[in-house]
Amino acid sequence: MSNIHTIQIRLTKDQKERIRLNVENAGYKTLSQYIRSLILEQDLNSQRMLREIYQKIMGDNKKNEI
Repeated sequence: MSNIHTIQIRLTKDQKERIRLNVENAGYKTLSQYIRSLILEQDLNSQRMLREIYQKIMGDNKKNEI
């Protein structure tokens, strides 16, 4: 798979080290893998939460309309 986009962020030295340790502790091979996983997982969790809220507001009969 060819990566075609790059995102750059600024971090302090301490922030970068914390992230590096998180990457290592989580078992990821690269920082990119770790960041993508966090972002995409967060996106899925947000979608699930919105779906649950919608279902609670609209009732169970609207589950399949999302």
